[in-house]
Amino acid sequence: MAKENKLGSSQPLKPLGDRADEVIHVTDRSEREQAEESLHLFIAWIKDSQGRHTYLNKPGLDQIDLPVSDWQGKTDFELWSDDIAKNHIAMDQKVLKAGKAISFETNAPLPNGEQRQWQVIKFPIKSGNEVSVAGLALDVTQTKEKENALVQRQLLFSAFINNSPAISFLKDAEGRYIYFDETFEKRFGVSLDDSIGKTDYDFWPDEYARKLVENDRAVLVNGELMQTFEDVPNPDGAIRHYLSVKFPFTIAGGTRCVGGIAIDVTEQKRVQDELNREHVLSESIVETARCVILLLDPTGKVIRFNPYFEAISGWSLDEAQGLDWFNNFVPENERPRIRKLFRAAVGNQRTAGNINGILCKDGSIRQIEWHDAILRTEQGETIGLLCSGQDITDRRWLEQQLVSISEEEQRRIGRDLHDGLGQELTGLAMLAESLSLDLHDKNLPEASTADKIARLIENALHQIRTISKGMTFIDIESRSLASSLEQLANHVSELYGIKCSLDCDCDIEVDSDQSTHLFRIAQEAITNAVKHGKATEINLKLSQTYSLLKLQIADNGTGFQTSREASFSGLGIHTMRYRCDSMGGKFQLDSTPGNGTIVTCELPVTVTPAKTDDIKA
Repeated sequence: MAKENKLGSSQPLKPLGDRADEVIHVTDRSEREQAEESLHLFIAWIKDSQGRHTYLNKPGLDQIDLPVSDWQGKTDFELWSDDIAKNHIAMDQKVLKAGKAISFETNAPLPNGEQRQWQVIKFPIKSGNEVSVAGLALDVTQTKEKENALVQRQLLFSAFINNSPAISFLKDAEGRYIYFDETFEKRFGVSLDDSIGKTDYDFWPDEYARKLVENDRAVLVNGELMQTFEDVPNPDGAIRHYLSVKFPFTIAGGTRCVGGIAIDVTEQKRVQDELNREHVLSESIVETARCVILLLDPTGKVIRFNPYFEAISGWSLDEAQGLDWFNNFVPENERPRIRKLFRAAVGNQRTAGNINGILCKDGSIRQIEWHDAILRTEQGETIGLLCSGQDITDRRWLEQQLVSISEEEQRRIGRDLHDGLGQELTGLAMLAESLSLDLHDKNLPEASTADKIARLIENALHQIRTISKGMTFIDIESRSLASSLEQLANHVSELYGIKCSLDCDCDIEVDSDQSTHLFRIAQEAITNAVKHGKATEINLKLSQTYSLLKLQIADNGTGFQTSREASFSGLGIHTMRYRCDSMGGKFQLDSTPGNGTIVTCELPVTVTPAKTDDIKA
């Protein structure tokens, strides 16, 4: 037996789809089908005039998950909490009183307690004399969550824009402002509400506005993003520089617009301008400097050199860039030493005053005196080695000529003393001796005076011979360096009556120019030790370590402060340093008051031991 429904009918309850004509009046069949299909998205229900539930569609049944007997004929107070029930009944009463449909949003839980948001439509239904209330409810929880998320994103975006140091703005195709952010308002002292529809000409002088408008038009014409620098004055008249990014876009209705973001880069531009000026100055110095400026990477490859180097070497930068400096520009015999100096410099051991030759494109060699500095990033990473060099080829040639002339002049004077004055004194000595014999034979008192004259002449002759011997001492053709130094030590001992010795395990074969320079360095150091240091003991040491030749002259004289070297140097120390440098060597002077002086000359040289018999020859 069919259960009587709450509408007073004995007919069983039918799905709303079977009674659609009673709720939604449609005439076209396709529209009816679409309507019924749409209704399946809604929970649909009917309550009688007493507020008892008489119908619930399938989506509703699925939501409450209750058998029909547990809800049919029940009131809201029997199904929901009092608060929810009161709210439902109040809205039902409002519909009945209004006699028409009403729409609203509400929160209501599912049977499992999960809160959901609903879009609800309630409307009256007449059946005879009875008026029921029907309802359609759509779960809009996800939609609302998306709307809320969108609102949150909009709020976040708005907060981001308004708190950003950048200025954001939108203009239409006519250049009229349709939006700008709070940063714009604060920066230029304007409000958006008062500025809608205004153009750049309303804010800034023509010369600035014109440039802004030109850039906007270029963006619209080209249809692509533009990044540029733009200048506008602040309200106080100070000109500010902005990096602007402008882009085209289209809003609803097809309206073309220009969007822009600009950040104040006035300070950065000032710094960049300073850097540019310094760069131009540096480039001018590099380009016009009358010295070599060379930049090598940490491996020794050429990064750059200046036009002066191109002029003296014949190499262009295009030809040399990326080439290994040592293999292509340093003479082969100097490469090991220069590579060693380079590694020391890159390792943060600054070198200065080093002299070496460079190979020119035509095969000639120029002598360069170098000073360098390591280049590093702020993080301490090595960028390369910056070298500045002075071409001393012509100076070296002149100095060599002067030294050669000086050497030859010394030899000439020595020969003249020996062959000229020495011979004259020899003749006088013979006459004095003859005169002395005659006076003694005649037993005359003047004989003693003649003896004294003869002795004085003999002493003068001995001194002439000694001086002459010192000035023409080296005979490279017949003596080795060690043999010559041995004779120098003996000569000094004899001449000055002091102890002078040579330590040398084996003799070393070097060319005549090197022998001459090393001998003269030793001779000058000994002269300084005796003349200025009042030394009583001098030791010469000649040694070899691998390819390094070392000559050291140490004395026990009075010494001096090396910081005052310039006041003691005169021509002597300068000449010793020059002779050492000319051989590509390292000159060092060590001295302290009361502890004597040590002169050291080190030079790279390919050496071979000589016969030790030559030393005593």
